[in-house]
Amino acid sequence: MSIELMDGLRKYHDTITRKNYGEIQQSEKNILYHYTNIEALNGILSSGSFMISKSNFLKDPSEISFVKDIIREIGIEFMDEAEINKMDFYNSLIKSMDELEQLFPLYILSLTEEQDSLVLWSSYSNFEGYNIGIDINNLSYSKELYCLSGKVIYDKDAQKEMIKEIIYDLYTLYKKYEALKGEEYFTHTEKKLLINIYTRAMFFKRYGFKDEREYRIVFTVEKDNFDYSNNELIGHKICNGCFIPYLKIPLKCLNGENRGKFPLKNITIGPKNNLDIAEQGLKSFLYSQGFRDIEVYKSSIMLRY
Repeated sequence: MSIELMDGLRKYHDTITRKNYGEIQQSEKNILYHYTNIEALNGILSSGSFMISKSNFLKDPSEISFVKDIIREIGIEFMDEAEINKMDFYNSLIKSMDELEQLFPLYILSLTEEQDSLVLWSSYSNFEGYNIGIDINNLSYSKELYCLSGKVIYDKDAQKEMIKEIIYDLYTLYKKYEALKGEEYFTHTEKKLLINIYTRAMFFKRYGFKDEREYRIVFTVEKDNFDYSNNELIGHKICNGCFIPYLKIPLKCLNGENRGKFPLKNITIGPKNNLDIAEQGLKSFLYSQGFRDIEVYKSSIMLRY
């Protein structure tokens, strides 16, 4: 083995570790909103926790395949006759993405900056549900979890540029240091780059969803360090005749500098829920569950039917 080549791989690993592949944009607002129906709201308040669905069980079934399409497009655009094997590389990359889905299950809490949006009332609650105002600075979660948060990217050119830069670094790793495949630094660098593609893809959605202005908090665990068979954080709920795996995030902070702080700040009632007792009933339920400081609002959108 060439010592010079090994030294080059170590330096390349250090460069990749320090490299930033484009920041996921953060919200300037502390309070963000989660639209839901009354059954889900009841579950959140009764259990004292958010039940965050696994990524491949989200409403849009094309999300994971969408980033694979982007990877294929990049492969086709930058493949030439001199390096026809590039397509094999991109196909191998897509296969690695499938494997990462099994190794690193992701759970997504979907929020938005839109406090009273007609589009979101329609999409997530048939205009009759509720939205929850959440102070994201007061969310607390287990040390067994990894977390990444930020605004969803809807612009396809921006998505491709972000993925393209990581793929080029991965391709450079294979092309320049393939002789060292299996070495510790090679494996660590490869894993870091693949996970960067995979996690950033969780912040990509098709342009048609742009009006949602979604902000995501993405949680993951490493299977090697997590006991799924004996852990209270993982559970299953029933929805549309299916079992949906979820991750439980408690509402009350149990440790750290935010100990005792509470993330729920307000609840807004949907525009078609015009019953006089809706507001009274919600306030009564909140009080019965021990939630005394949550403000209750009604949507400002006027809908007759």
